Amino acid sequence: MRTLSLLCLLCICGCGLSAEKSIQLRTDEYPGTSLAYVVQEVQSGELLAEMNSGQASVPASVGKLLTTGAALEMLGPEKRFKTELAYRGLLEKGSLKGDLYILGGGDPSLGSEYTEEQPDSFLQNWVQAVKQLGISCIEGDIIADASIFDEEAVSPYWLWEDLGNYYAAGVYGLAVFDNMFRLGLKSGLPGTKPDILYLKPVLPDMQIINNLTTKENTKDSAYFYGIPYSWERVLYGSVPAGKEEFIIRGDIPDPPAYLAFRLQQELIKAGISIQGKVCTKNKPGFVREPLVFDSSNNPLIVKAAVVLYTRYSKPLGELVKIINYHSHNLYTEYLLRHLALAAGAKAPVSARAGLEVLQRFWAQKGVDISTWQLYDASGLSPLNRVDAAGLAAVLRYMALESPQADLFFNSLPQAALEGTVVNFGKKLPGTLRIKSGSMKSVTAYAGYLQLKDKTYVVVLLCNQYKQPAARIRTEMEQVLKTIYNKRLK
Repeated sequence: MRTLSLLCLLCICGCGLSAEKSIQLRTDEYPGTSLAYVVQEVQSGELLAEMNSGQASVPASVGKLLTTGAALEMLGPEKRFKTELAYRGLLEKGSLKGDLYILGGGDPSLGSEYTEEQPDSFLQNWVQAVKQLGISCIEGDIIADASIFDEEAVSPYWLWEDLGNYYAAGVYGLAVFDNMFRLGLKSGLPGTKPDILYLKPVLPDMQIINNLTTKENTKDSAYFYGIPYSWERVLYGSVPAGKEEFIIRGDIPDPPAYLAFRLQQELIKAGISIQGKVCTKNKPGFVREPLVFDSSNNPLIVKAAVVLYTRYSKPLGELVKIINYHSHNLYTEYLLRHLALAAGAKAPVSARAGLEVLQRFWAQKGVDISTWQLYDASGLSPLNRVDAAGLAAVLRYMALESPQADLFFNSLPQAALEGTVVNFGKKLPGTLRIKSGSMKSVTAYAGYLQLKDKTYVVVLLCNQYKQPAARIRTEMEQVLKTIYNKRLK
């Protein structure tokens, strides 16, 4: 059988690309399949190879490069996101006559397992900050203020089958633990229902409806279904039989509410009583002016919030590395909203505002975005469309004009060695730093190939195939090998 690389060879002449069109895919072997690619020398801009480079394609996770590149440019690599613990009210004889606030600054990494050795250590810092003020009783509420972002936590253009799973976790003004939980299962004989062992972290309001079965295979095909702010998650699919412990991951439905609850529990364990309730606030401005009393029982109105503790995230440059290396959807969606804030949008900001800023940013840098249709930042929506030439232009800009060129380059995993591309490009020459993307009938790669003293932009987008993804990946490697042998060797 002919391979994709042989069916898609470029018509190359000694002086550069021929004006003749590339040979298309054979419809009997790859019916309906769409392939687009660009290989371009960064410094000179010489186009070494291309096919359908102006065609709008589904980028999947390589779309993250648009967001991480823009974020480094607009926010800077040293940007840190903050979360503050504050109070409003009167401190009197060990009592806080008022409320304790968690003020969300849109930090996606609070308690994240990607940045913290002990993800919940920040909670003890908060408890100590309260104790240092001599507070032994909080007469008011614990309020999680998530009003920096709007309440549309997930994209309306994401698939229902993705909602409820960890990779489609919602975006809230307060995030915690990657907005993710783990469910431990024990599976028995094929055809039986696996038992639920534990939920980490413990989510007291969570209701898991278990419709799973076990099968004699090693494939995990278990999925959560659920929506933001609803504490019900339904499990469908199957897990391998005979496992003492099998872990699947879902999203925390309301991270701000859970964070307020968790802080309440930690304070109580530390001997601090809470007379009020835990609640969340999703609108800008304080919900109310708390009524408190002085020692003579005279009413006081306390307007100012006093910050007890400020927790800062890792620098943005480190978060970008996590995004591009691990393909972290949640971090990317948070950065999108911060682009809107950086452009002057007022809270609560939306994903839509961020998408407008993102596309405007790249258009102002001279990138032709006429084929782009963006519905999220992470590439999770199957409706996203980007052309290979546009992606190549973004990569060239980051390499040639961005002060963060080295940081951006090194944020991409090295093919055949690490990250999501550990199994790609094992026999390719040079150093290939590349981001992968995949979803049903979509495989994509975009990044840089270093050969001796030259660097090349590489973009490969394959859509609408029916063959196994592993076969498509192999054929895309062949495309690169063929281009190397014909044009770069």
